[in-house]
Parts: sequence; C-alpha cells; structure tokens
Amino acid sequence: MADQNDQQPVSHAIFTLWAFLQILNFFWSLATASGLDGAGSLSNGAFDPWWPVIFLGNYLFFRTVNYGFCHLLGYHALPTIELLGGGISNSALYLPTFVRQTPSYRYQYQRRARGFQLLFETLFILLVPAVTGGLLWVTNLLPGGDNQVKLFIQVLLVLGCGFYAAKAYYRLFPKLFHLNVILVEHGQPIFAHRSGGDETVQTDHATNSTFYTTDRIVTKKRH
Repeated sequence: MADQNDQQPVSHAIFTLWAFLQILNFFWSLATASGLDGAGSLSNGAFDPWWPVIFLGNYLFFRTVNYGFCHLLGYHALPTIELLGGGISNSALYLPTFVRQTPSYRYQYQRRARGFQLLFETLFILLVPAVTGGLLWVTNLLPGGDNQVKLFIQVLLVLGCGFYAAKAYYRLFPKLFHLNVILVEHGQPIFAHRSGGDETVQTDHATNSTFYTTDRIVTKKRH
C-alpha cells in the first residue's frame, strides 16, 4: 500500500491558515463562554462548571470544522509528528503538519464510514466538556470555597480523568461498532467498516498514538 503522505511536501501555507483559524477559534470560544457565563465564578468564589463546558464545546466543534476545511482544500494532517524527521522541538509536538492529498490517500479516505465518523467526532465534542463540567461540579461540593489548593486539585482531576476518559473512548468506540482504523490524521482515527476477516488497513509508517497503536503495514487486517 502507498505511504499515507506519499512523500508529499509540507504545506506551510495551509498550516498558517489552520493556525489563524485556530486563533480565531480560541478567542471566539473565550468570548462566547465569557458572554454567556461571565467571569466563570460562582457566588462563593468556586469555579463555575458551565464556563469550561461552553468554551470546550465551542472550541472542539470549530477545531473539527477547521480540519474539515483543510480537507476541502485538498490537504490532510500527517498522523504523527515523527514523520517529519529530525529538527522538531518538543514545543511543536502537538502542532499538525499538512500535506496535499494523493489519489491513493483520497481513495482510502473515501472508504471511511461517514456516519460513524460523524458520530465519533460528535460524541467526543460532547464527552470532553461533559467530563470537565461534571468533575468541577462534583468537586465544588467539597469544602474550601475559593481555595487555591482546591482549585489545583480540580485542575489535576480534570486533566487526569479527561485523559483517561478520552483514552477509553478512543479504544472502545471502534470495538463497539466493529470498525477499523484505516487512517490517522494528527492522532485522530479515520474509521471504515470491517469486511470479512479484515482487521486494519494502515500506512507504510507505524502510527503511534497515546490512545492506540497500529502496525507499520498490516494488510487487510487521524495547544
């Protein structure tokens, strides 16, 4: 099978466009959360759970839209930062790299299970704000009010539980609906329906993610 990016040159123009859209997305989400929920604090000084719910819901939705817009322009994000070779600093670890779609890549992408892909992305957009808001609401019931130690514990809980909730979601979703990960775009899986005894279709490069790992080539078997 052809390489997922077929050695296509990196598009700095598309990355610049994506980064600009993400900056707009961040400030739009910030303004929306502040406009609907004010400063994000309750009368007793505790953090209002609705503020991150509104912010994250907006941010994740438009983040998904931005990646989709790059797709419409004929580009896609590489699976992982390691495919770029050396010279990548740790600060750039989570920034996507865009290349032009090849015919073989478009063929694979068109095989995706569109309904389940939409369901996966929609549930993820709902899951992250729900987990964050729920944890903040529960921990706000603890004594302490406007307490820096309590806030620190809340942040740790949100980050830790959010990470493992997302990890479990990434692993369980394809198993629950009997899907294959056929492509990965910046850590985000692209699913297709399983057929017969097929397991997973992947690219020439090994794709390692915090949430799942796919082999180098497995025949029939994406701050």
